[in-house]
Amino acid sequence: MVQFLQQINLEVIGYILLFPIFFVWLLWIIHTTIDITRRTDSLLVEFCCILLAAFLWPLGWLLYLVFRPYNTLLEKQVYNSIIANSQECLECGWINNINNHYCVNCGAELKIKCKECKKEYYKWYEFCPYCSAPNIELD
Repeated sequence: MVQFLQQINLEVIGYILLFPIFFVWLLWIIHTTIDITRRTDSLLVEFCCILLAAFLWPLGWLLYLVFRPYNTLLEKQVYNSIIANSQECLECGWINNINNHYCVNCGAELKIKCKECKKEYYKWYEFCPYCSAPNIELD
């Protein structure tokens, strides 16, 4: 009877010691799943990263952190939106809003009016994008 109680106590102690490790492992798999779905649309990449986290833990944890995509999909979308709505000044290299007529850093003119159709376009264009009239200021 005493041996039976000692054996049960050893099993209970083993479970108590293994539970935190199992809990951290499970949390890591959940974290990896959430994180990788925010970083890529590829189901294959998502699946491989989750398997890496699940079966090669803790080495898989380090590999995942090294090889995962740097930016989230939302960060990429915001960056692309900013780039699409901006224009670089050819005088100083400052990034300006696409609606600016003058550079906010150096004051250089960014847009001119077409002599033919009177629509505004960037002054470094060789031809008007609306009527294809040549940019006289470039000559």
